Amino acid sequence: MWARGALAARRPRIAPRVRRHELGVFMQFGSHGTLESNTFRDNTVGVEASWTDRTVIRGNTFRGNGTGFLSQTIENGIDEAWTVVESNTFSRNGDGIRSNRPGVQIGRNVATNNTGWGIYAELAVDLGGNVARRNGNEPQCVGVVCTPRP
Repeated sequence: MWARGALAARRPRIAPRVRRHELGVFMQFGSHGTLESNTFRDNTVGVEASWTDRTVIRGNTFRGNGTGFLSQTIENGIDEAWTVVESNTFSRNGDGIRSNRPGVQIGRNVATNNTGWGIYAELAVDLGGNVARRNGNEPQCVGVVCTPRP
């Protein structure tokens, strides 16, 4: 796994809090990375995972970032992801989750009080259990079903 920002390691192990970076964690061209039980706060992008495989983003808190989690295709390529984003909390970000990659699996996340989208991932695989409310854009979620309450 190749990573840049607050993280640069093959097997990601980071401090539990990542604050005030352009990219809190940037994961690219790698596989088998897990980010679990961290807080990403006041970053331009909390976590970006593009062109990664077998990446799991689980149980993290994203607060006050421009975008909490971002996953995007690179340069016109078809980039089907095996990335799982589950059981995270996104609050007071610009956007909670944004992805244009096919196959990103999204489930059991809570997105509240973001100024933009709660979850915008029109090509995602919906794992269910997502909750979104009081975000700036309607619908609260695109690409997955969200309920206003758990």
